[in-house]
Amino acid sequence: GIDIPYDARSGKALQSATFRHLIPSEAYVFATAAYDAQGQLVGGRIGDTSAVIETIIPMPLTLCLGYVAQTALMLGVEDVAETAASELVNQLASSEHMEW
Repeated sequence: GIDIPYDARSGKALQSATFRHLIPSEAYVFATAAYDAQGQLVGGRIGDTSAVIETIIPMPLTLCLGYVAQTALMLGVEDVAETAASELVNQLASSEHMEW
């Protein structure tokens, strides 16, 4: 497992976990458990497992920015739409895909 420190006073994890090199189109299931300072399992069992999570090929940043800009505009959040669209233009203008 992966230890992720947790602050019981604030109720927040002190870091996060990122899983890399997962195989696209494979299903993964995750579960969590809490341990006290002495390493004893809290609650007597591991938590419920997640629903199956299927990996996909990562979405290109430009596609993600386009979706964010479009959705924000549809929802009337113009400042978010403008920021996403501006970053999209910057990404496209600086990409190797741009041909003149």
